[in-house]
Amino acid sequence: MIKIIAVIVGLTISINGAAAPIVDLYGDESAKGEKILKKYSKQVSEIEVAFHNASLSTNFSHETKFEKEFLKRNQLIETIKKEGNYLYANFGTIKYVNKNHEYEYTTIEVVKKDQPKRLLFTSPMIRKPNYKPKNDLIDQMIEFGQIELKLFEAHQMESDPKKIVCPVYHCFLGFSDPQLKPYLRVFNTGAIKEKQLILDTLSNDLNPERRAAAAFLMGHFKDPNEIVTQLSSHLDDPDSGVRNNVLRVIGTTIKKAKMTQIDAKPYLKLLESTQATDRNKALLVLSTIARSPQVRPIMIRSGGKNLISLLRLKQPINHDFAYQILKTLSGKDLGETNYAAWENWLSLAKKKLV
Repeated sequence: MIKIIAVIVGLTISINGAAAPIVDLYGDESAKGEKILKKYSKQVSEIEVAFHNASLSTNFSHETKFEKEFLKRNQLIETIKKEGNYLYANFGTIKYVNKNHEYEYTTIEVVKKDQPKRLLFTSPMIRKPNYKPKNDLIDQMIEFGQIELKLFEAHQMESDPKKIVCPVYHCFLGFSDPQLKPYLRVFNTGAIKEKQLILDTLSNDLNPERRAAAAFLMGHFKDPNEIVTQLSSHLDDPDSGVRNNVLRVIGTTIKKAKMTQIDAKPYLKLLESTQATDRNKALLVLSTIARSPQVRPIMIRSGGKNLISLLRLKQPINHDFAYQILKTLSGKDLGETNYAAWENWLSLAKKKLV
């Protein structure tokens, strides 16, 4: 599946069009992983473009063409899984939009047989269209998100996070547009009067779209500690879209509230996810707390190896954050691709912590 990321790191939405992406692999840094990447990167790139184009087709043979490309995609996944002797294999493409420039990066995700715990993160984004609208606060947030998306795709909203005015703990494009402005009062009022609905929806609603919307509504709560505490219990939601929203709100909340006393372990665990969007949101949180004297040794011991693995990726939402965090933890800039130097630093840093 191809997703899009705006200037705002972490936004994932459907896109139109596709071009040949840059391909890398996460989960196996051995010679076998390098061989798999070299052998299949071209095929993966081609099938991602063909699969996505088929999903957008509107001609009479659309369904047949889509099914054909879907089958070819699954066959390639199974081939990679079998040849690598992996427990799991998949791939996904992210498209980056920065003003007039567009870039695409695909990551082949694999899980080796000696890492079965990583299978916890293999659940895809689930969307079931048969739920009936309830016309409540949650559905209003879903409606709001749809309007935001249309404005963004039409380039009618400011997308630079440095220029967006966000009066609450989490925003995507803010509320400056006349179509969005009325929702600010609705959500702020609802976060107080319908708090239990929001919490119950996030915990119990079977519709992942409603759970994801409830997570965004929590960005309108007044107490940042409550936001982080409540959302932290949903980091393992089975739907990657829900996890994405939960992590987004946690990340922006702790940054805006300048919170540093955060347990790093759940976010370090998410660095092993098979979802690039899980990893980048966890990295967003970790980048905010990396300077904490209490957190730094934990991140070095438990996350240093994974941070260097993510640094090796070309995928910007993983590579860039990993590089930033490593510079913060080390107080040095050893270069974006000098992996041996970072591994040497990590080894020395761990010894100093003993």
